[in-house]
Amino acid sequence: MKHSLTLILSGLALAALIIGCATDEPSYSEGAPGGGSSSGSTSVDGTDPSFDSSITAWDGQTASDTSKASDYGSDKDIYHELNTFSNVLTITYNGTSASYTTTNDKILVYQTGAHVTVDMLTNDVDKTEIILKGTSSDGSLKVYGASKYKLTLDGVSLTSSRGPAINSQCKKRVYVALRCPKIS
Repeated sequence: MKHSLTLILSGLALAALIIGCATDEPSYSEGAPGGGSSSGSTSVDGTDPSFDSSITAWDGQTASDTSKASDYGSDKDIYHELNTFSNVLTITYNGTSASYTTTNDKILVYQTGAHVTVDMLTNDVDKTEIILKGTSSDGSLKVYGASKYKLTLDGVSLTSSRGPAINSQCKKRVYVALRCPKIS
């Protein structure tokens, strides 16, 4: 009987604690989730009542940059399949090193271990496909260029401790294509 009474009293104390915590109203500081104010006024679910989450019907407004949509040109700018990439640079990662082959010697490639920098800007090389293969747990690719290019990820696994594994500094579009390894 003494054990049951202790268990019941412990349960009641826990329930009182839970109820006491549930009645505290959270307050949001400015910039907090929901964009609330520090007034402490919240709804039952803890959100800021001044935030309107309803979805209204489209009223016909368009974004202010819709006139720039014509800057994208034709479908050739959207689909890589409609472009020709006559220059090919293949980079193969192998642990802490990388090797490469290219069909155009004007593409400059700088390398430190498995960290590779491709410069298509200096010699104004365009219509290039860069193919990445292999694996490196400490490698990267950085690309400089002034023209759109295609980046094909051919089963590559790339991790970098220096920053992004792939960093495009190109001023134009990058088409990313995935080439998955064959499953036998």
